[in-house]
Amino acid sequence: MREAVVGYLASWTISASASARYLSGEYRSGLDLQEEDIVSVEPEAVYVTMVYGSDITSRYEILKITLEHLMNLFGRVDMNGPKHLLARPATPEGERIMRKIGMKPLKLDGSDLWIVGREQLLMALESSRR
Repeated sequence: MREAVVGYLASWTISASASARYLSGEYRSGLDLQEEDIVSVEPEAVYVTMVYGSDITSRYEILKITLEHLMNLFGRVDMNGPKHLLARPATPEGERIMRKIGMKPLKLDGSDLWIVGREQLLMALESSRR
């Protein structure tokens, strides 16, 4: 049986200083992240760099996995953070999904960064399960 990659999710749990750099406009993409920006303990935020599915079925499946991943990260009560989710829409479909989970564009000069806080994200994710 031949296996193939049909989709993937790339996201980082980032430090408070990295989050501040995104929010100030200093960081513009995942390429700006430095090794010390990526943390596994007490992350300030999650930065989603890419969600991809090779066809409609794969996009649906990877979206379900992505939403569960976010629910697991943000729904954990045994850790401090993350406080918000950051992402940039690469397609109109991505923008539609981001709006559906409560994300809003930040009004930074020349930036297309979007954000949603933890509580609002969890409410949107919970309602999307129904």
